[in-house]
Amino acid sequence: MNKYPSPTEEKVGEECCIICRDTMSMHDSKELPGCGHIFHTSCLREWLVQQQTCPTCRADISVMEARQQRAAVAQPREEQQQFAEENRLRQEALETAEQEAQEQQQAGTGAINPSINVIKISVKDEAKENATKDDSKAEEETEAQLPASMSQALPAFYKVVAPTGALVYQLDNKNMFRTIPKGTAVLCFEKEFHNNLGSMMKIPDGWVYENQMEYMTSVPIVS
Repeated sequence: MNKYPSPTEEKVGEECCIICRDTMSMHDSKELPGCGHIFHTSCLREWLVQQQTCPTCRADISVMEARQQRAAVAQPREEQQQFAEENRLRQEALETAEQEAQEQQQAGTGAINPSINVIKISVKDEAKENATKDDSKAEEETEAQLPASMSQALPAFYKVVAPTGALVYQLDNKNMFRTIPKGTAVLCFEKEFHNNLGSMMKIPDGWVYENQMEYMTSVPIVS
């Protein structure tokens, strides 16, 4: 009888054993496979000496056992197939999002002077820029080429607005290693503009495309 599981207290409830018509508990009863009907362990043992069917529904117990074993074997295989399919769809979504982001960046860099390799604005540079009114002509020409969104003070909070989320990269190897879901608020510390990538925002663990986010508010710097 050990091959049959003991039922939970919720399954037993106030049911009576159909064989002896007495109440049962989870400690003195067994649950048949397949149909799930419950009986006293001692009553079921005596019943199975003469019958190999369920006392309630008359289903063949050996058939139900075989069906349950096949289901137990098939379930992990189905879960593995589902997991593989989810991974495939997730990878396709990431590749699509990355391709769209690259296309957007390539389209957006057409008006930028190709002689500018990297334009970097940090928190320190922003503070110095705001305090200095008399910049040189060369600095003014460089600032004129920057996108309008770069005039926003940093650090600042941005919200991810891209439908597929914001892709997080490591600029040293250009590898994407995670995605920030849409609607998430992200703290950005500085910006970089690259001819081949476009405007990138630095977050605590990497870089994201600026066009995948929307400016929310600046964070005051306490000196």
